[in-house]
Amino acid sequence: MDRKPRVLQICHDFKGPFGLVARQYATCFADCDIRTIFLRGAESEEIAAGIPGDVSFLALGPGSLRGLKLGVAAQVTSLIGDQVPDIVIAHRYKPFFVALQLRARMSIPLILGVAHEFGFLRRPGRAILTRFWPGEVRLLGVSEPVCQEICRRVPRLSSRVHHISHATLESIQNPKNICPVKFRIQNTNQQFPKKELPFYPLI
Repeated sequence: MDRKPRVLQICHDFKGPFGLVARQYATCFADCDIRTIFLRGAESEEIAAGIPGDVSFLALGPGSLRGLKLGVAAQVTSLIGDQVPDIVIAHRYKPFFVALQLRARMSIPLILGVAHEFGFLRRPGRAILTRFWPGEVRLLGVSEPVCQEICRRVPRLSSRVHHISHATLESIQNPKNICPVKFRIQNTNQQFPKKELPFYPLI
């Protein structure tokens, strides 16, 4: 690849902790071409200034995220233009649903849906939709209980610990005839006593 990887982050809004969450995730990809889009909430210079990369505010009105959200997906597509992302990170379900629609419009190698709370797949329609997810879709849960609830709702999904110990890192060796690869392992979790390292359910 002769360009920086393109990462698109889609957030419902920046209320509560989600402004900080968006900044933390964007910081992890600061060496990439990172763009963050907030679907709700008026434009805020203060929020934008604290987040690496390009930041856009759609400022959608009440009720705009109901239903199929085709208009929302069209607006996001218009913002992206020909800069098709390599990774889409979507926080909470409605942005994740928008990301799935983007995947239907363009070729995106990886979509990460981040479940921050219980109920991500609680509605029957959401659980049924998992049967039609393309293989490029993954879920990231912020805690083990969140992942366990997702797996109870959709038993086809299995939970895998997203953690690599220091001892494991020391044991990694570069095979012969393979160029060294730069990589970063980073924990984006907020450090609360009851939260562990992130888990993610996989299809």
